[in-house]
Amino acid sequence: FSESRLLNRDVQVILEGVDKYGNFFGTILHPGGRLSEELAKGGLAKVAEWSIGFATYADEIREAERAAKKQQLRMWKGYQAPANASVAVSGKDFQGKVLEIATGDTLIVLDSATSEPRKVSMSSIRTPRLGNTKRGEKPEPCAYECKELLRSKIIGRRVRVLVEYARPIGQEQREFCSIFDGKSNLAELLVEQGYATVVKHRHDDERSANYDALVVAEQKAIQAGKGLHAKEPPAIRHINDFSIPHTAAKAKSLLPFFQRSGRVKGVCEYVMNGARVKVFIPKESCVVTLALQSLRVESASRPGGAPGSPFGDAALSFTREKVFQHDVEVHVEDCDKNGVFLGDVYFGKGKSLAESLLEEGLAFIAGYCENQVLKACERDARNAKRRVWENYDEAAAAAAAEEAVVVETDERHEVIVTEITDAVSFFVHRTSDNVATLEQRMAELNAKLADAPPADYTPKVGEIVLGQFTGDNAWYRARVEKKTAQGAAVNFIDYGNSEELPPSRLRPQNADCPSLTALPALAQECRLAYIKPPPEDDEMFIDASLFFKQLVWDKTLSARLEYKDQKVLNLTLFEEGSSLSINAAMLRAGMASLNKRLAKRFSSKVADLRTEEQAARSEHLGIWQHGDIPDSDEDELKPGERRRPGGR
Repeated sequence: FSESRLLNRDVQVILEGVDKYGNFFGTILHPGGRLSEELAKGGLAKVAEWSIGFATYADEIREAERAAKKQQLRMWKGYQAPANASVAVSGKDFQGKVLEIATGDTLIVLDSATSEPRKVSMSSIRTPRLGNTKRGEKPEPCAYECKELLRSKIIGRRVRVLVEYARPIGQEQREFCSIFDGKSNLAELLVEQGYATVVKHRHDDERSANYDALVVAEQKAIQAGKGLHAKEPPAIRHINDFSIPHTAAKAKSLLPFFQRSGRVKGVCEYVMNGARVKVFIPKESCVVTLALQSLRVESASRPGGAPGSPFGDAALSFTREKVFQHDVEVHVEDCDKNGVFLGDVYFGKGKSLAESLLEEGLAFIAGYCENQVLKACERDARNAKRRVWENYDEAAAAAAAEEAVVVETDERHEVIVTEITDAVSFFVHRTSDNVATLEQRMAELNAKLADAPPADYTPKVGEIVLGQFTGDNAWYRARVEKKTAQGAAVNFIDYGNSEELPPSRLRPQNADCPSLTALPALAQECRLAYIKPPPEDDEMFIDASLFFKQLVWDKTLSARLEYKDQKVLNLTLFEEGSSLSINAAMLRAGMASLNKRLAKRFSSKVADLRTEEQAARSEHLGIWQHGDIPDSDEDELKPGERRRPGGR
């Protein structure tokens, strides 16, 4: 083929490169076309990876080779692609908005034509792995810089995606593409900066249509010593994660920094629900959890869990669209005992996320709020009956609010404490309830299940089930609070205690005890009215709980209802034959303190309690042993207020 066309003829030669041995590489032009392309098209030659990078017309040569393979010409006769090889894909190009940078080379793009998110990876490159803190995997060098370059350049922007081939990744068929921001090939940009390397494909593998440009870009990055090709390995960026539970104390230490700084720049790393996010703060190189102050949203659906509210899902989607992986500013007002910061998030040109959620009717104000702007946003959404307010009945809401604060009569009921949560929180049975009926039915059920094999059963969150308590191996009714690695965390609805149980200790309720389904839960959640326990991190917290247990455990008590806080009853407890209430006894021993907000609200009812608290303070008992605690404690602070440093 070559001899018949070239021998003893004048030809034009384009010299395109030279290797380290002095061998020239180039293209021979014939009146009928480029010789290398014609050889590949006829199945007489195949691409040589070590020299294709020199070719000016590399894309045309590769396309000619693909055509010969498809037609099984000459050297490709009988050719079949390996079973695990990538599959060429065409006709699936699309445009869309970048929703998420999953890794340095994988994006989630919202297809403009179908409005469906698509997960795509960049063809023919490999980026450093980000690692996984839960599995103890450390990030590779340049992993953060690679992802951050993509995030800062294209998050929320419209891109053009050219799908080139597909390959199975785990259980999915992943699409590999060339992604363009305008005329810029993102894969080529990453390779040029030294944040990605070019994959050395097997000869039969599909590859990027711009593969040769990627190879050239990699050579430039190597020569310049950029990123991964630097003489010394780039330092791995260390980030402190203060969003996990056991780091609450460290998170609280950042509060003065936030309060001094006002608005602080950050990047939203994760959206937990519509009103709670994780934010990376570059200035402190840490990740924190921030909840929108005074706001609540309805629960959203969880993968593998119970379905959430449609408005909870809508709030989650709204927050993800506005702030996820975007540059934001956070303004922190306070920090709770779990290390969650309370404040607001600002996105775009300074738009408040809290105001936006309220305006859309996707959130509502919970508890006290002095921010008049937030109140106005909520009022506008309520008047327009948007989203969560679409079935709002003002008269019914006013009646419910009145019921929540009403003070009951002096009527008393006999109760028995079944579970103690802390020094003022507990669960009770009223002796007039169907306790005997419940115990009889549970005894019959336990006899029935004595020799029953374990049920093959996976409960759902929120479902009422039967749980086998490990304390006595008896079965009781329980509500599934959440799923765990070992099984499920449940709350025993007739006694108030909680436990984590494996699947072998869980059974569906209806199958074994239809007579129990009509019986209401007997455990009633309660609190001692007007008082609060020591903080959880205080040395007296456990002592106060044990003292409270000594006062109430295994005793029939008299209870007077003072007020309701949603479903929680706030009681004054009395022991038979004693004129001093349990509430007053806790204050007198210095094991609790008055809740100042409630004391102001019910000032006429707490005069005796105030006297007992003052006596404990004078004698330096319990929590007062080191003197007075600061007056500006948490129950007096309104949202938005700050504690003044120093002094008491």
